Amino acid sequence: LRPRYEVIDPLKYDVVSCPHCGYSAISKCYNALAGVQRKMLKEKIGANFQNSTYLEDTITYDEAVLRHKLALACSIVKQGKNSERAYTCLKLGWMLESLMEDIPDNNWKHVKYSKEVEECMQNAYDGFKLAFSSEEFPICGMNEHTMTLLIAQLGRRLGDDENARRMAGMLITNRNVPDRIKELARDL
Repeated sequence: LRPRYEVIDPLKYDVVSCPHCGYSAISKCYNALAGVQRKMLKEKIGANFQNSTYLEDTITYDEAVLRHKLALACSIVKQGKNSERAYTCLKLGWMLESLMEDIPDNNWKHVKYSKEVEECMQNAYDGFKLAFSSEEFPICGMNEHTMTLLIAQLGRRLGDDENARRMAGMLITNRNVPDRIKELARDL
């Protein structure tokens, strides 16, 4: 379900960051903070934040990865929803995959990033499963059918074929699921 772009990858710019305090989040998850959350972020993130490239117009995949890692750290520190952490892990995994595209397979960086990608995808999978059963839809802008397909895709990727088949089957047999989603579930 990862979108691919030819000229400019807008996914690199999906993290919104405050250039002063370092609070960062995926644009869909960037919202008002409670006073307690602000305090935690100020103590744990803001105290160590150094504004370097946050005002640049264009960024590299390396910088995008760092921004996504900062967004993940912020979501953990502020004790954000499972869905927010999962969505951030998914996007971070996609940024790492994009970064790896220009690195030869046998390079140590490729091996390192591959492990990070799998960890991100596992965390996304676990977080989305928790969010699916405990949060109300829409979740991170996704309806129930899209979320089910995403969980099925992540399950297949991570070797949880039984759950992937079960989730895909739920989509295929549901009359209310759009044909586009059903077709992707059949392909899975």
